[in-house]
Amino acid sequence: MIKYDIMDQQHRLDLDNRKIELEKSMLDINKEKNDEVSRITRETDVTTKKVRDDKLLWESQKIEMNQKNKLYQRKVDEMEERINELIKMNEELHTDNTKITIQLDEMRSVYRGKLLQFMNDQMSGGDKDGSSLTYLKKC
Repeated sequence: MIKYDIMDQQHRLDLDNRKIELEKSMLDINKEKNDEVSRITRETDVTTKKVRDDKLLWESQKIEMNQKNKLYQRKVDEMEERINELIKMNEELHTDNTKITIQLDEMRSVYRGKLLQFMNDQMSGGDKDGSSLTYLKKC
């Protein structure tokens, strides 16, 4: 009976040792899982921070680009306004130039008419030798 009792105690000890080993292995597994979860959490935090930083950077660049865009749009609008003013001024100058050209052509016609009349008067008036014509050709 003692033998059975010792064997029984031996089995219990073995069982207790196995339980302890199983518990130890479970603790190790749980520790590994906790370490893994902790590592993944850290990586996620780092990734999240990086994404936030990138987003802030992109947002700041977007705001900066919008400001530049508005500035350049204002400059374009000013330039278009200046171009329109210059086009209007050019049209006015072109109109003035046309008027002056017409006036000059009229003055030339009047001058030619008077010159022809003077030459005719000189030719018919007594300048038979053509000295007036020679004088006009020199001018």
